[in-house]
Amino acid sequence: AMRTPLGCASLSLWQVFWIYQYVLLWNTIESQIRYTIPEELNVGSVVGNITKDFGLGIPELYDRKLRIASDAGKQYFSVDLEKGELVVNERIDREELCGESVPCMLPLEVIVEHPLQLHRIDIDIQDLNDNSPSFLTNERVLKIAESFTAGAKFTMESAHDPDVLNVKTQDGTKIPELVLKTSLDREKKAVHKLVLTANSPVGTTVLNVRATDSDQGLNGVIEYFFADQTPDTIMSLLDVNSNTGDITIKGQLDYEQIHLHKFDIMIADVNDNAPEIIMTSLTSPIPENSSPGMCIALISAKDLDGGENGKVKLIMTPGSPFTLKPSVSNHYALLTNGPLDPETFPEYDVVITAVDSGYPPLSTTKTVTVEILDVNDNPPVFSQPSYTVYVKENGAPGSILRSVTASDTDMGENAKISYSILDSKVQDVSVSSYIYINSDNRSIYSMLSFDYEKLKVFQIQVQAKDHGSPSLSSNAMFLSWTRMTMPPLLFTPPLSWPLSPIRRCPGPLKQATSPLRYRQWTQTQATTHRFPIGWQRPQTRLCSVWIFTQVR
Repeated sequence: AMRTPLGCASLSLWQVFWIYQYVLLWNTIESQIRYTIPEELNVGSVVGNITKDFGLGIPELYDRKLRIASDAGKQYFSVDLEKGELVVNERIDREELCGESVPCMLPLEVIVEHPLQLHRIDIDIQDLNDNSPSFLTNERVLKIAESFTAGAKFTMESAHDPDVLNVKTQDGTKIPELVLKTSLDREKKAVHKLVLTANSPVGTTVLNVRATDSDQGLNGVIEYFFADQTPDTIMSLLDVNSNTGDITIKGQLDYEQIHLHKFDIMIADVNDNAPEIIMTSLTSPIPENSSPGMCIALISAKDLDGGENGKVKLIMTPGSPFTLKPSVSNHYALLTNGPLDPETFPEYDVVITAVDSGYPPLSTTKTVTVEILDVNDNPPVFSQPSYTVYVKENGAPGSILRSVTASDTDMGENAKISYSILDSKVQDVSVSSYIYINSDNRSIYSMLSFDYEKLKVFQIQVQAKDHGSPSLSSNAMFLSWTRMTMPPLLFTPPLSWPLSPIRRCPGPLKQATSPLRYRQWTQTQATTHRFPIGWQRPQTRLCSVWIFTQVR
């Protein structure tokens, strides 16, 4: 802790961060239990009752979306949601899972949501003696000089048993030895044949040391040698093949002088394995209205190196509405921690990097794609709240009166829109008898010819509804005016009338509601012209036409 000028202890940012992470971890990881079972249990065998051991109720298994995850590669266990029991799902072969490692522990993560809780189960798999020991070769030839005296011992090849039970000779040693009981006489018998079994007291002159390296090229080449600290007495008696690792006798062995040679094989680890990221559980797509803290994925990391080289931490690229929360034993939970908007980001590529603590550090990157499922949370919106149309009187039925448009910012089916006219009455008659709307082209059509004297104006509601579930809708007002059609006004003065000019028309005529007929005169002839005076454009201008009236 640091000291402030006032002498008060304060915590560094790193300390606050780790305390915060510890609190999160404590609140998330509820419990940890261990079950011990033998290998080769029948499928369906009950391992334990997780509802009792974790304090969960049977209904919670469904409501809180209980699931289990394992990084073993296979789903060896499943949960009977009706009884809350953990049962065997696949054949379990301890030797396949763990080899000769002791103990053989298979970890499971149990996840429940609302709120998020992680439960840890360790399955301790006990070994059964279900494998017979075997030798690498069925026959081995030893060349022994006849000068060897009785009591000479020759180390033999050990039998291998994939079970973790120790294979020993009758006297309890793990390395069989062939003991010469009487001196050999080559002239009497040149070859001695022995049939060996796994527990017979046998020996061999060769000790085989084998090591493997998963690296490629020169990094995978292994060299065998005695360490500098090896005593000269051993160096004078034994030799090691630098390529094969075979230890052979190269000097005269004297049991009375040295009856036991002990080998300590030390393998120095180097940081030659990059960490591995394992996705044990992934939920995708997720709905956009998911609450913060929803568990999307369980991720673990492992490194084949040992010590500091094998310590791994996971980090996530910032900028997404997700966070990594540490669990136990290099396990992490990927959680939501912000709003999701599929209209802006229909999916997120979450980049996770695993870095080990070796020198130089090695890293591995994995991209987790999380799809966001659109929720129907936006209703359709019309381009304008109301529409007004002027319908010509006595128009033909089936004419297009007006088109409407609405849009929806949701995606997929949630954005598809259907149009309809809400049922209502116009002069005690259903509005469907007057007009209808085509949902495909959004156009409103007339069903009959409108009569101004009978129907001057009517108002309806047009509805736009999306295809989401549940669907959302909005309405717009549609106002229709019937425009009266008037007969034309015609005036043709008799040619016998004496006519005189009134005045020249220097400017626009006043607005009229009907076309007029006038007589346009020239010096040589008279022709009849029809011209409208301003329904839409009343600014008709006549500059060379004279209007005449009768002089009485």
